[in-house]
Amino acid sequence: MVFHDHDSNDHFHLHLVELQQQHPEVVWHPCHRLDYGTSGVLLFATSRAGASRCRELFETHCVQKTYHAVVRGHPAWQGQVRLAEAIEGRASETFVRVLQQGLWAPLTPGQLPIPAALIEARPTTGRTHQIRIHLQLAGHSIVGDEDYGGGGLEMNHRLCLHASRIELPLQGDVSTVVEVMHGFELLLEPPSKCEKTLLAEAVSTT
Repeated sequence: MVFHDHDSNDHFHLHLVELQQQHPEVVWHPCHRLDYGTSGVLLFATSRAGASRCRELFETHCVQKTYHAVVRGHPAWQGQVRLAEAIEGRASETFVRVLQQGLWAPLTPGQLPIPAALIEARPTTGRTHQIRIHLQLAGHSIVGDEDYGGGGLEMNHRLCLHASRIELPLQGDVSTVVEVMHGFELLLEPPSKCEKTLLAEAVSTT
């Protein structure tokens, strides 16, 4: 497993180079990919056979992936919700739930904090930009997602989407689990009593 920084593919290559320097006897084979700007767990195999096996697990939906994101607004979801809008005519499915609500402070001076929420997303299909598209269609774009309505650098210096957990059955019924934390919850400001009224008004108008 490799942890993928959010800033650019250069950081990813840097991690891979460091890994190769630490283990020069190993040839690393990528098993899947993350969207540009997404941080988190990325799976590599140490053999072509291992990479082929892992890709097969991804293609047959045997891999369970968990993402976390900060989205604009406060979703009115009760518990786990299924988002299943087709993407480019292909069936797509993402399960989401709200973990925390609060306020997000934009980077642009003078802009007031906006309602935002930390959510968990579990895609069961692997369409390009699936989580980002499903959240936009649900009315809650990811903070910093300039391609899908989440604002650009005026909102944040990065896309607030992180691949937090991956689970796959590498040895029969025994699953391998890797988790990498993100710290998104520290970026949400809890609304004060006076802010709650403004927050309720802002939510009602979105």
